[in-house]
Amino acid sequence: MYRTVLTPVIFLLLPLLAGGHDFIREAEKLKGLPTEQFLDRYPFREYIEVCDYDNIRDLEFQKNYLDRMGLDGRAFIYRLYEQYVAHAEMDFGNVECMKKLLYAGELMSRSKLYLHPDSALVYSAAGDLVLSAIADSLETLLEKGRLDKRDFGVQYIIRRLDENQYGVDVPLPNWEKLLMHARNGNFGYIWRKATGTYIREFCLFLAVAIPGFCLFLWLAIRFARKHKHRKVRMSAKKKDIAALFLLSCSLFSWTIPAGGPANSISEHYCNSALSGQVKTYELRERAAGSANSSLYGHSVWMDLSLDNIKAAYLPGQSHFTRVYERFSSWKAGKDILLSSSGAYAVQGYKDPLGFTMDEGAAVNNHWKEDMDALVVLDGHRLEVYNKEQRFVADSGQRFNLADGMDRAAFANWGENNGLTIFQTHLLAYDGQLTITEEGRNKVAKRKFLALASVSGKEYAVLVYAKGNYLYDAARDVFSLLKARPGCQVRAMVNLDTGVQDVLELHPALQACNGNAIKGFVASRYAMNLLAFYTH
Repeated sequence: MYRTVLTPVIFLLLPLLAGGHDFIREAEKLKGLPTEQFLDRYPFREYIEVCDYDNIRDLEFQKNYLDRMGLDGRAFIYRLYEQYVAHAEMDFGNVECMKKLLYAGELMSRSKLYLHPDSALVYSAAGDLVLSAIADSLETLLEKGRLDKRDFGVQYIIRRLDENQYGVDVPLPNWEKLLMHARNGNFGYIWRKATGTYIREFCLFLAVAIPGFCLFLWLAIRFARKHKHRKVRMSAKKKDIAALFLLSCSLFSWTIPAGGPANSISEHYCNSALSGQVKTYELRERAAGSANSSLYGHSVWMDLSLDNIKAAYLPGQSHFTRVYERFSSWKAGKDILLSSSGAYAVQGYKDPLGFTMDEGAAVNNHWKEDMDALVVLDGHRLEVYNKEQRFVADSGQRFNLADGMDRAAFANWGENNGLTIFQTHLLAYDGQLTITEEGRNKVAKRKFLALASVSGKEYAVLVYAKGNYLYDAARDVFSLLKARPGCQVRAMVNLDTGVQDVLELHPALQACNGNAIKGFVASRYAMNLLAFYTH
């Protein structure tokens, strides 16, 4: 009878004892140290070779054991997975290695389905650490050409990550983008690219290739003549070379907008709606020393102080047509003042790029480290936070979003409170420009959303500007906003003007001095939409 009772107990305890033996011995060696010193001195390098990462029962035993020693068991589990990921990243070029790690990450991230929330938090954070590392590595390896996106193993991992709401930004060549937009009937975007970006790239190619070819041809002719007529005047040679060089430089510079000192930008009133609560302005640009000005763009100022203007964000979850269908149904009974594309879309045009929640539901759990802005909609109120600073919730909770455990707690908080969140580039925060001159690598149309206060009134300001470098446009718009008497810029973020350059205004606001204020892409092609409205 005793044998019958003890046998299953022994079989249950054997894995626990076998997996925990070395752990207990090493833990006892370091007994009495504070948690940080314990973690710094614990031999993780040896332990990761034998640890069973998908056995939560063993991990829970270890966490509880350390808690009884007066240490932070959750910090130990998270550090263990940090070391595990750091060790595994050396083999991330191996698809089979990523598959093995993927399984452990999935198991950890789903632990909240069967563990108490307090216990599940560290495993959710560990799962996020693992799945984010795989997604980041895949993006890097695909961009560098070290992995082939057509490989079945790579496609399998991308699909599994997508099922876990970790969107991977898979590079798409231009011809694939062209075919996709042609199939979907998005010919406005194709026309804009053909007459804008591609013609500029073509001119750039011609500006470099033609002078280069002419220079080569001229040198070849001069070389042939030199052998035929030995006496060639060196001064003539120098003049010809100098002329060709200057021609090449002038053509090359014509294709690249200059990034330099800020020009003077001024606002000129156009029209208004909602009893003057929403106003549009034409922006004119004038170079220093010039009396002439040119169209720079437009701005829309929305006075939020009366609380009757509300904000909503509708992210995509499977395909952009669903966003428009949802928007069409949602806007019934509402007076839409402005609708615009919000977050960037992953290449493949499905999910928003970066961390995204839709009324508490996870859309994309993949944090982008180079995007510091979190746009948070709590109900119908919109706020912008800097993820590099400690996030303070209205309930008084604090989340350090540079810490993995706090990110998991923040995601839980967003889920429990039904928040809508998207991530994008932060351009200005707390009255200071946050973007640096490194943001001078690509010319494109620009669309910014700013939150500002003017003489005690709160405003949401959307600025839609001509093509420029991101840094130069952000600097110019930031200076324009601050030039308003009493204006304090609390935050300014970047909105997408790429494949989903959507901007549609209320009919009373659309025209401005004969120029239409609208994006190049119809809202039916949006992958996500940010809207301001009133009932």
